[in-house]
Amino acid sequence: MASRSVRVGVLTICLLFVGTLVVASGEGPTHRGDMNDSGEVDISDVIYFLQFLFRGGDAPICVPVADANSDGGADIGDAVYLLGVIFRGQGSLEPLDADESAACDQGRVVRCGEESFSTPDPLGNGFACAHCHGTEPASAGILSDGPVLPGHGLGDAAARASWFGGEILELSDAINRCRSDWMAAPPLASEEPVIVAQVAFLEALASGIDSAPSLGFDIVPPAATGSSEGDPVAGCEMFARACEGCHGGPSEANAIAPSLWTRPLSADAVRRQIRLSGPTTDTVPDTLYNGLLGNRMPFWSAQRLGDAQIDDIIAYLGVAADPARRPCDQVEDRPPTLERVGTFFTYLHGVRGTVEQWSDRRIRLRSFYFDGEGPEDVVVWLYDKNPRDFHAILRGIPISEHLGRPEPYRGVELEFEIPESVQSGDYDTVSIWCT
Repeated sequence: MASRSVRVGVLTICLLFVGTLVVASGEGPTHRGDMNDSGEVDISDVIYFLQFLFRGGDAPICVPVADANSDGGADIGDAVYLLGVIFRGQGSLEPLDADESAACDQGRVVRCGEESFSTPDPLGNGFACAHCHGTEPASAGILSDGPVLPGHGLGDAAARASWFGGEILELSDAINRCRSDWMAAPPLASEEPVIVAQVAFLEALASGIDSAPSLGFDIVPPAATGSSEGDPVAGCEMFARACEGCHGGPSEANAIAPSLWTRPLSADAVRRQIRLSGPTTDTVPDTLYNGLLGNRMPFWSAQRLGDAQIDDIIAYLGVAADPARRPCDQVEDRPPTLERVGTFFTYLHGVRGTVEQWSDRRIRLRSFYFDGEGPEDVVVWLYDKNPRDFHAILRGIPISEHLGRPEPYRGVELEFEIPESVQSGDYDTVSIWCT
């Protein structure tokens, strides 16, 4: 069993079992006031409903269960009424009538479809519908913020007369086309509960929309070649919106696709992958995907991502080859800034000068004097000075090669890189140290 969500004492439950969402009979009726669909009415239902009203929490599965005072609506008055029933014995919760129970049963099917929309099929390739499609209407186009996904928004999909450029006339068949072509999951009959639930979810999204135009997509080869002249700052933002959901961000956490940080990436290769990734007529017979590369990554059509935006992403990937510059606030090409400065205290060997720590993770020695003598491994040494523990210096970190040489250093400037493993708070002192 892949996962299990059981709502005790209700008419319907969701089971994600070997890739199939099953809608089955439960043990008892749905209750008015059971806001969180737990099978019981208690204070947790009031909290759930208030979270929905004022904090953007999940909605109850249907209006009737939220209509605690039976006035035909669902508002703060129902929360107050339910508190009176629970703690003061004031009033009662009327049973749901047949029409209300049917509405709640359908609401639960929609909820199951929503769960399936966001859940990868265990028999597929790890993708879920939500990896390629949002729930906004396709007519909204590319939103100004939020994810930029390769597929059109499905908020008005159920109101379309056809799908896949007019090839498909039934919504259940369109769902199966996506399952087979993009999720590598087996097609299911239209009466299978998972398809019924997904259709119900899409119809709920399109509620109130009379009709929506059929849509297509253009598979186009990259328009440009060679190095990118894009904006890496804009590219960092677009990478976060379009690529990070699968490939992971700078930390690579929760990535479901190969990392882009551990391989050399040419500009033309990135353009091809974005424009032409996906199944081919060889791997998926009788499809519209002529010209694609035959891999599992979804492609971005000309309608979903512009050429200039692709070149911005490429420019960012070039900058992000340096791990320190992957976060968006580090991408912009700006001069490094001086973070800390101090002077050497001369003990031996004529050491003196100024030491600086810069924002590009470098230590710079200015007007540096040293007679060049001493044992092997005279190095620039970072450590956290502790006046109560003289041996704290022994826990330091070398950042230079051996500085000894036949002739002295006389007012020179030297520069050394701080290792990636060392953070600014790990040290407060720079020494010329004979290891």
